[in-house]
Amino acid sequence: MKDRRFETGAFLSINTVPNVMVINCDLTRLAQATPTFDKATCESYAAAAAVAVNFNGHIEPFRLLVRTLLDGKESQDIFPMILPYLLPEMKNAWADLSEASEHGAYALALLLAPQVTGHKVLQRSSKGTGFDYWLGDTAVLPFDNKARLEVSGMITGTLAQVQARIKQKKSQTQRAKQSGLPGYVAVTEFGAPQTHIETV
Repeated sequence: MKDRRFETGAFLSINTVPNVMVINCDLTRLAQATPTFDKATCESYAAAAAVAVNFNGHIEPFRLLVRTLLDGKESQDIFPMILPYLLPEMKNAWADLSEASEHGAYALALLLAPQVTGHKVLQRSSKGTGFDYWLGDTAVLPFDNKARLEVSGMITGTLAQVQARIKQKKSQTQRAKQSGLPGYVAVTEFGAPQTHIETV
């Protein structure tokens, strides 16, 4: 596990965070955890996450530090990550690391959203809405859209850069606030690796 404590402005190393709840985060079972999405899409997202993690030199056992700020209440948890076995073909498919980090962030958001927001990720949102996914409780049609989720990924970045991305995505998601439904922003930075999830 890469230790980034020496980097100015970087997140704390996950090894320095004591006494947090450990929850399983198995990306090899993403399709089972997201029944409204097809298996091929879920496997593709999980492969992208594996490439992004591998690029940053992380080795097993993988862990992800998740920090949340929900309606003013802050918390942090460590999620053990199980990643798909990294094949050369996966690296070839996700050689664009910007895309790998973005789609890898989708994979983590699909798994973390139910645990953090209490809602499942139901479906992709349409372009122009200002967010990526609809959240709800019923995984059968008609979906009961109850919240919005915007996702973003960074292959690596400092704390200041991640905070700036969160601010940018919150502003973007505000465009859909007229829906009256709550909104969430999830930003994953794979250098640590860490995910921030905040209410809009």
